[in-house]
Amino acid sequence: MPREILVAFGREVKLVPGRANMRPTSMIVRRRGDTYTLSYGRRVSFESMKSFLNSERVKRFFERTEEKAQKNAGAGKRGIMYGGKEFIYFGRTYPVRREASEKPSLVITSAEAVLSCPDSFTDEEVSAYLKERLRAALKDFIDERLPVWENATGLKASRYIITTVKSYWGKMFADTRVMRISDKAVQKSAECIDYLIVHELVHIRHNGHGRAFRQTLAKYMPDWKEREKKLKSS
Repeated sequence: MPREILVAFGREVKLVPGRANMRPTSMIVRRRGDTYTLSYGRRVSFESMKSFLNSERVKRFFERTEEKAQKNAGAGKRGIMYGGKEFIYFGRTYPVRREASEKPSLVITSAEAVLSCPDSFTDEEVSAYLKERLRAALKDFIDERLPVWENATGLKASRYIITTVKSYWGKMFADTRVMRISDKAVQKSAECIDYLIVHELVHIRHNGHGRAFRQTLAKYMPDWKEREKKLKSS
């Protein structure tokens, strides 16, 4: 198998060979906690897996299971979106003012966010558009800041992925050097996201959070404890 993880609709899916009694051409997607897995039969090709994971059927499965998980965790907890009426963007909450327009656009000022969109846009469409724009803003920030911290630390990620997982802020797999950043990070200030980037880079050298990890983190970011506290604060 060329790879052990595939990304579909922003979710990472671990590829797991099926049991001996599994049908040779079968594929089954499961979610355990915040981890998705794809079990596959011995005759399933890698291309078939990619095609299956990017199908509308699997997309609906992702959406249903995550909606259920969010309800179980407490539906009243605030996320990035609140029905398209306001959102948190780099540490600040912005009310959303809608204006009629043929094409959607978003302009963020010091006081508010002005969303131009067709009158026919539903709250769900507004929320989806805002999420897309915020995700793009987070990507732009990471594209700018990741090379800065890679040069400062001498630690380099092979690539990064922005995920929809809400159970963690970031994760680094030291063997592949692939950095994962949750899209909820866009809610936090720039200094918090910088801390998140450095934290994950240091995991390339240290797997756990022991003394060696903390010493290395402090070397490149002396105020990491204050930043971590801000990151984890609600």
